[in-house]
Amino acid sequence: MRLSGCFKLLTFNFKLAVVGTALLAFNVKPASAAVVLNEVVYDPSGSDTGLEWIELYNNGSSAVDLAGWTIQLDQNGVWTDTTTSVSATLAGLIAPQSFFLIEDTQDASKQPADLLLPVGDTLGMGNASSKAEGLRLLNAAGAEVDRLVYGSPDSDGIGAEGGAGAEAPNSTSGGSLARVSDGRDTQNNFADFQSDPSPTPREPNDPSGLVRTDYSGTISYPNPFFPRVHGTVTLSTPERIMGPLRDIRIYDETGELVRLLQAPQWDGRNDDGEFVASGLYFYVVQTELGKSRGKVTLIR
Repeated sequence: MRLSGCFKLLTFNFKLAVVGTALLAFNVKPASAAVVLNEVVYDPSGSDTGLEWIELYNNGSSAVDLAGWTIQLDQNGVWTDTTTSVSATLAGLIAPQSFFLIEDTQDASKQPADLLLPVGDTLGMGNASSKAEGLRLLNAAGAEVDRLVYGSPDSDGIGAEGGAGAEAPNSTSGGSLARVSDGRDTQNNFADFQSDPSPTPREPNDPSGLVRTDYSGTISYPNPFFPRVHGTVTLSTPERIMGPLRDIRIYDETGELVRLLQAPQWDGRNDDGEFVASGLYFYVVQTELGKSRGKVTLIR
């Protein structure tokens, strides 16, 4: 009985060890998961020929070898492995917390490319003029690492990260689609990307224009704002862009998006319903007529 009991105990412990090892292996993410599509210019000013570019960003703590990775475009809503849908075959290392710039030609941006396409080739991204377009990043094993679907409607059913209705907006001609914060990926294209009229190849993203624009005509009241005293702060819309409200995005001083609003009042909480820390916050009001930016100091 004792030997049998010991044998059962040893068998049980062995099973636990195996399960624990399996769980550990399951929870380890591959290094490739750290690399994301970070900023794209698919509709350059004037002719698109030779002027498109894509910027990748490595969120991880280790360099990633991009040999054999590909950029792939959708073909009328279908992702395929045929050569007609491969926009670029990659090569080279992307360092941790660093950018990797893929360009049609060296004239595509103001920065030198990490990878230039062969002469005569082009990234060939669609402008999403009448329906959604998509591109995705695949690793050397052919597994999808990241995807970006932009424009609307998604009549081909490409499938944005976040599902139907989560497509990123269209960029302006000459502008880019850029992640709100470099490398930040919530698996929702609409939340993660914004149109940026001033692209930033190989430089930190600033799609909200917090650094580059003034704040004339936009005020918040009360300011400073004490959430537990005032309840909410009102974020005004300047008269020059007064029109149907699309949304209001609130950022912290690092440029991190903390709240997406559909009305001009903020209660001092983030999108998870938690009160944010004391500090200076920036907000971007988007209406049908344009954008405006403001600042508010929150004190808890």
